[in-house]
Amino acid sequence: PDPREEVLPVGSPTPPVAAPTPQPTTTQPPRGSYPRHAACSVGRMLLLVHAALAADLTLADALAALRVDNPDLAQARARVAQARAAVGQARGSLLPTLVAAGGYTRNDNEAVLDFADLLDQIPIEIDTPDPVTIQPLDSWSGTATLTVPLVVPSAWGQLRAASAAVDAATATTTNAELTLETAVVRAAALQQLNAGIVAAARHALDAAQAHATAADRAVAAGTWPALSATQAATEVLRRQSELAQAEADLAQAERAMGTLLGRAEPTHVTLPTVDTPDGDAAPELVAAEAQARAANARHTAAALSYAPLLAASATGTASTAEFITGENTAWRVGVNLSWTLFDGGAREARLADASAAATIADAAATSTRLRVAQARADAAAALNVARTRLDLARRQATLAADAAAVAQRGFAAGTVPSLDAIDATQRDAARRLAARMDAQK
Repeated sequence: PDPREEVLPVGSPTPPVAAPTPQPTTTQPPRGSYPRHAACSVGRMLLLVHAALAADLTLADALAALRVDNPDLAQARARVAQARAAVGQARGSLLPTLVAAGGYTRNDNEAVLDFADLLDQIPIEIDTPDPVTIQPLDSWSGTATLTVPLVVPSAWGQLRAASAAVDAATATTTNAELTLETAVVRAAALQQLNAGIVAAARHALDAAQAHATAADRAVAAGTWPALSATQAATEVLRRQSELAQAEADLAQAERAMGTLLGRAEPTHVTLPTVDTPDGDAAPELVAAEAQARAANARHTAAALSYAPLLAASATGTASTAEFITGENTAWRVGVNLSWTLFDGGAREARLADASAAATIADAAATSTRLRVAQARADAAAALNVARTRLDLARRQATLAADAAAVAQRGFAAGTVPSLDAIDATQRDAARRLAARMDAQK
């Protein structure tokens, strides 16, 4: 097969077969070997199959799939659920508790205090009281205790710390989601850049093939030596190799996008045209500040553990055996004050740990704030530079295209050597590629 045979993009119509060009009588150098072109054909076939299997999504569809299928976001949402459960646990220590208990008791002996025998020995007539059971032989009993916390400073601090932890986990999840969305946009931009490189490589291959055709005609007409055709054929081979590499890079970018979205098949995402984003708060800064607030809330909760606790309680009891009062039921109410004066230094250790964690979180938030400010300034400067480079690259691409056209006309007229025409074509391809890359940036 001819190495200058045109490589068509996917879906392009088959061009009509041109009339064969008369071949010169001079011996032409070999234009490639069969194994190399067979391998190139197999590679092209694999790329065509890959392009047929690749799913095509818009950016909105890709981001929706990311939010549903990405395992990292699922883990982040689970951490938010854990933090909310911790809020419920902290709130439970501030609410009343009701405890019910019941049981059956069997004693080895029954102890009953009977005053009848004692009073019979007294000559005075006295009403004999009923016997009093001190220890029944067996009994069923039930108890219900209601405890109402009145003043619990440490629980207040723990609830505040748990609420701040929910805010921190939510901000971290938002940051993770936006980070992954940014990764999707960057991957889609890389796909678009690779697609531009493929288009530029195809244009360069078309130009090289056109030059090779002109070189064959010039050699056949005796205008240029046979070396010109060899140089043109070599350029065609190089452009075919560049196109194969560009298409392989595009296929790899589509597979990477599929992996990022949690899909097994390669995925192509189309980027819409967007304006310059505004200066909203950076998600990583929001997350860092929320984590700092949560750390300071935990420090406050640790400090409040030194305060006393005040609670009210009410207990009711019922039994099948009479109490010493002669009743089968009893109740009591009370107010309890507890104050831990010394616990072996555990509170001091927790307070020191919370203080260090708050210092670390505050320093991390400050560092993130400075880093975000610098990143914004660098991004604004890079955007201005990219716009300038894009304008210059477009001008250079236009000039390079004009120079390549002039060189090809000069080669056809016999005034420009083959190497100069090839060099002009290469410069044209390089400028087109540079313009696409600057536009992508």
